[in-house]
Amino acid sequence: MSCSYRRVGGSPFFIFLWYFRSDISRVDPLAFKIGEKLTPFLGAASPWEGILIRPTKSGNTSSQQALSWARDKIHHCQTQHKSCGSEFASQLPARVLDVRNIKLGEAQQDGCIRLYSPEKEVAPYVCLSHCWGTNQPLRTIRDNVDEFHHSISWMTLPKTFQDAVLVTAELGIHYLWIDSLCIVQDDENDWRVESAKMASIYQGSVVTLAASASVDSAGGLFYNCSSQFSIFGIRRPVNHRELLGDDKVDESSTLLTRAWVFQERLLAPRFLHFGSQELILECAEETACECSDANIETLAPKRKLKHAKAMTSLKGDGVIRYWRQMVHEYSKLNLSFPTDRLPALAGLARQMAGIRSDRYLAGLWEDSFLQDLLWSRHGGPIIPYEESYKPENALKKFDRRTYTITDSKRGAPTWSWARLRGPVDFRHSKLLPSSKGVCCSLIEAKCVNDGADIFGRVLSGYIRLHGTLVPVTYEIELTSHIVDIDFPNPERVQDTKHLIKNKQSGGVSEVDLDYVLHEGFPSLYFLPVVFSAEAKSGLVLRKYEGFDKVFERVGVVIYAESIASEDDLRENITFTII
Repeated sequence: MSCSYRRVGGSPFFIFLWYFRSDISRVDPLAFKIGEKLTPFLGAASPWEGILIRPTKSGNTSSQQALSWARDKIHHCQTQHKSCGSEFASQLPARVLDVRNIKLGEAQQDGCIRLYSPEKEVAPYVCLSHCWGTNQPLRTIRDNVDEFHHSISWMTLPKTFQDAVLVTAELGIHYLWIDSLCIVQDDENDWRVESAKMASIYQGSVVTLAASASVDSAGGLFYNCSSQFSIFGIRRPVNHRELLGDDKVDESSTLLTRAWVFQERLLAPRFLHFGSQELILECAEETACECSDANIETLAPKRKLKHAKAMTSLKGDGVIRYWRQMVHEYSKLNLSFPTDRLPALAGLARQMAGIRSDRYLAGLWEDSFLQDLLWSRHGGPIIPYEESYKPENALKKFDRRTYTITDSKRGAPTWSWARLRGPVDFRHSKLLPSSKGVCCSLIEAKCVNDGADIFGRVLSGYIRLHGTLVPVTYEIELTSHIVDIDFPNPERVQDTKHLIKNKQSGGVSEVDLDYVLHEGFPSLYFLPVVFSAEAKSGLVLRKYEGFDKVFERVGVVIYAESIASEDDLRENITFTII
């Protein structure tokens, strides 16, 4: 801070000037005008001359200034960005909200919106991405779907839905798609059919409105942050990372912690964030903010830009690595229903199939299947094995002829990362189909989907492999290490190592468990998958007693140098993992 002293008409006064070097581009025109008026007192070499002027930020995301900015940015993207698609209209989804009767600037009356079922009609439409929250928003169900086609009461709409309707009308667009209203929520068949269209619904929209600063549907889209401006026109800097997130899950933006939103954000041609401080528009070529921060490309992650580039430029091994990266990022996000683990990624899987041209199997791809089997839980097991599902009940539904379990509560098979809750990763991400040392082979793979969508929910599945099974036991080893050298009483922390031990040779390796197991867990085997100088890794399987060569996965060994040897690989059998 600098202070200048002048005497005017015999009366002294002080002028205080604030200089924010790290935020110099955020001084608004008002400050520049004040600086011009101060120049006669400060002299010709005024420091104000060195301040760059940026466009003003509205301070209110519902203002005409903010919405005009959004309208201009969307139009610029549609007309100038080749990667974003220039289509101004697409075929409408099976149901949309008709908002043509909305009267802007007036109190909305009942009957101004309704549910509309078009017949292969082509028109521009908008989507909404929002958090449902703990209280369910207004939903379309079988009992009210006919009523909603006639009229939806304005007062029954939660604040976020009302705001989305108003923005859609401000953009001059007649139709809005909201998941809870445009899918019949208590009709499993309708949900199955419409959720399978998620990719095309978001891809076909003009823009997706994101309630990025709201924790539920009552929070609304709009925020008034005009109090962030001082009388000199200098405003506080905008925290773009707080809204857009980063490589870690950012809890401050509730919307971006939701798994369904992951694909909504990447598939939509334009994703308009309604934040607590300003608007931000993401597309395949640009991330633009209302404050016009020139550094937003470095301050905020380029997640959407990276995805657009990957879908057009990656080939071969690069595609395999990118899918693994997406799964890792996606698996860290939250789901209300664990059975949505695959459906919430189905749109991106369908898009990936367009460039991968390979068979999709419960979150894995056949061309890199054996290497992809080596996924591991990121952060350790959180669910005891006995609580994962009741094995004895599942086996009652086991079909010995087809090797499938027809149990809708079971979900994905144990060899799929989608079987587990919580984050997963591919620690051997460099292992590819071209890698040497693969020591088992895939004979057959089958998934039983819940409906016709091969990218959606999986009821069960199996794989038949040909390889070596090494009998092992599971042990727990307690150790400790010093974390604070403070003599004479150094602080020690206890470590727990999870180990498997070769029953014959006694070799031991650490295991990453899928579930919490008790020591001495029965009928365990180690399956070497890759065994070379580059990597020695494999799966830990549990044999189903009373069934011939039928197993389930319970863990993975990433570094298996000690658990198996070349001699162990000489005997191979064919077996099934479900």
